[in-house]
Amino acid sequence: MESTTYKTLITFDFGLESVYNKIDFQDTDINTILTMNLSEGHQYEGIAKCFSQAVSWNKRDSWNLFIVGNYTKSHTFPMTHDKGRIINIFLIPIGDAPFSTFSKYSGCVDTDSVEEPSNEKTEKVSFIYYGHRIDRDIIISALVNNNLLNKSIIYHSGNKQNDKVSLSYSTPAAFKKYNANFEDYEKIQHLLPITDNPNFKYTEENYYADTIKRASDSLFYIINESNSEMNDKDVNIVTEKSAIPFYSKSIPIIFSTNPLEQVEYFEKLGFDCFTDVVNKSFYEKSHQDRIDSMIEIINNTDLDFYKENVMRFKSNYILAKYYQQNYLNSGLETIQKTIQDYNLKVVETQ
Repeated sequence: MESTTYKTLITFDFGLESVYNKIDFQDTDINTILTMNLSEGHQYEGIAKCFSQAVSWNKRDSWNLFIVGNYTKSHTFPMTHDKGRIINIFLIPIGDAPFSTFSKYSGCVDTDSVEEPSNEKTEKVSFIYYGHRIDRDIIISALVNNNLLNKSIIYHSGNKQNDKVSLSYSTPAAFKKYNANFEDYEKIQHLLPITDNPNFKYTEENYYADTIKRASDSLFYIINESNSEMNDKDVNIVTEKSAIPFYSKSIPIIFSTNPLEQVEYFEKLGFDCFTDVVNKSFYEKSHQDRIDSMIEIINNTDLDFYKENVMRFKSNYILAKYYQQNYLNSGLETIQKTIQDYNLKVVETQ
């Protein structure tokens, strides 16, 4: 490979380490990096830190980092690193995400293996999460204390079942930030982890298809996104978690940094978010008020709602599978558009 001068370096999903030995950052004119992150959108801080340690600061005090990923809208902001050095972050949404960003090539999130549910609804609500979050503790407390615990609810399980990783718990101070009652959580702690299979690993290849199958028994599915505890409402992500109710033919109830924006994002893609059941004013409430309203909505919606609206649920599934066919294509198209929109100069040699 001949030595080359770049303006913009393009990598894929944490791929900078693969070019460490091929690019001499001291001698090139690279000042921009563009990467496509197909996994967790909230990891931009970690990606920026990784890049700040790898690139050279000898020629400049600032870098531009474009991250094409699972975002609901574009967002630009600076991040300051050591000695006042700046990385300008550009978060660029991939079209049709998260349906177009996961497939059989995505490890355990194998959306290709998802089969269309044909079963009736036997449970009111599903909540399937394996990692600890404070707001998930609040949600599970509300579900259990309101007699909504059922076989479609799993929490704090999977990778928490081995000797090396122990259960972690919230504190009264953490609950106070959400104006939630810590005593409600103490009542259900003895039930954790909630699972019917202590040996289940969410890293297994069939994890996502199994999740959809289990969730399909329920009329509602509670989305709790990875970035739900972040304070920056301008950075809203949609990972495979947000896709679950559309594959499982369930009504989504969303908890994220900006749930109303997420609802409107899915509506623009053509999905039915059942705002006649969970109306948009629900998403304008505080976290705790939303919890209380959620319990009321779930209890007041009969399982027959599914039978009466079966085609609405089926249309969501069909649309999700349609967007899934655009795996990688949407990302590559977004990269090309980003290069054009920001007039990035990319020199490619082999």
